[in-house]
Amino acid sequence: MNKKGALELSFGMIFAIILIAVFIAFAFFGIKKFLVVQDLVKYKGFTEDLQSDVNKVWKSAQASNQVHYSLPSKITEVCFENQEKRNLLFYPRSSEFPSQTIINLNNLEMFVNSEEPICFNNTGGTVTMTLSKEYSQNLVTIK
Repeated sequence: MNKKGALELSFGMIFAIILIAVFIAFAFFGIKKFLVVQDLVKYKGFTEDLQSDVNKVWKSAQASNQVHYSLPSKITEVCFENQEKRNLLFYPRSSEFPSQTIINLNNLEMFVNSEEPICFNNTGGTVTMTLSKEYSQNLVTIK
């Protein structure tokens, strides 16, 4: 009997199993990185869309728009506060989504009078708020 052939066949099988395991590990790594990038895109899109919507309502004479924004489900709350170094907070706090985000929300009425942060819940990956401005107002109200 030729035992050398049997040994070579099992070495080939072991090598193939190792290669399959390596490919599967790289696939999981790639999918995880893709999901992180997807969450960062939603986060960045939220800040840009919010800024754009506030500017549109502020430039109009009168408006009341209910807006819906998509956010990663890891973020449970979005809060606005009147601080110089930060005005948009994400809870729970995470290094993935920096809470120190500064966006130009000087046109919002709530920042003139409010000392407490105003928060909106992220329900099912969607944050809903209403941006409004009456004819006689200079600033946008967020509810």
